[in-house]
Amino acid sequence: MVELRAFLDRCVCLFVVAPLVVAYWRGLWNLLDDLVLPDQPALSGWATACAGWSVAFALTALQEPFALLARRYPKSVRVVFRLHQFIYGVASISAWRGTWFLEDVYTGKGPWSALGTLLVGIGALLLCRGLRNAAQAPPLMLVIDEAPDCFKAETRFRRKPEDGVGTYLMDCLFSTVVIGSLVVTLWRGLWTLLDRLQIPDSPLTSATTSLSSGFVTTVGLFLAEGSVRQIHAHAHKTGNTQFWGLLLEGMWNLCAIYSVVAIWRALWMLADQVVPMTASWDLVSTLASGWALSLLCCSTSIPNWGTVVDGVAPTSEFPPLSLDISYFTAMAEVCLSFDHKSQTNEDRS
Repeated sequence: MVELRAFLDRCVCLFVVAPLVVAYWRGLWNLLDDLVLPDQPALSGWATACAGWSVAFALTALQEPFALLARRYPKSVRVVFRLHQFIYGVASISAWRGTWFLEDVYTGKGPWSALGTLLVGIGALLLCRGLRNAAQAPPLMLVIDEAPDCFKAETRFRRKPEDGVGTYLMDCLFSTVVIGSLVVTLWRGLWTLLDRLQIPDSPLTSATTSLSSGFVTTVGLFLAEGSVRQIHAHAHKTGNTQFWGLLLEGMWNLCAIYSVVAIWRALWMLADQVVPMTASWDLVSTLASGWALSLLCCSTSIPNWGTVVDGVAPTSEFPPLSLDISYFTAMAEVCLSFDHKSQTNEDRS
């Protein structure tokens, strides 16, 4: 039963949630292309990057007041949470687009620029112990909207406001802007390299090749998850984590990053072939995919909310080197929680 549920969780994430999230990102990204200084790429990049990272930083820093608001006014928490996630999602896409554009403008789009930014992104994230953040996206990650502590965003150094306002704000700034920009740098480098290497003269064939390789890598990660986790746990028991554990974790994260980027690139390029490149269609794509994700209670999967530290379990349910994918179990818990709250309200009345 557990194996069947895990299989269904991964199917939902791979075949339903991932395409919807990519459709949302693509639609809103293209809308920003049309609306924000389309004739001036550098200024457009600076505008969307500064606005996006500023809003993302502010929402991360204000997570404690939002959590307090949720505790004081539980009936309005859903509306506030939906608005919060919508704003954060738009800010994330804006920040990514701006950073991507600026790197295109100032470093070019050639193979050496792509390789250089890829290596810089990987190296810097390894030093920050944040490489896994580059793989925190569907189909290898899924977040349910009704999760507990929905406004909580983990920061890199896990600082709290009571540790000092200045220290806390610096942690929030580093977690959102620095690590976030490095993730964009890594993605841009790998994406651009794939544009160069995977049949660049035929977009449809290139997309199919990218989808095939990403799908195979993703399925391989699904199948290898249990064995890799056992090997990692054995390394912990024998005390050989300093080298072999880090090496295994790095290889796992790199494979995960490739699978996510390859699938996103393929779905994005296939959508370019099918969906008309007009602002109206981009708006329809954004609204339709966002609505569908809300119905599935997966709209939180649109932005990358919070920071993951390499070697540290993202949640108590998922140990290191595991995939944070649990849809049906989480939805069942949400339904049980809703029934419990309804029964409690009936008893009170």
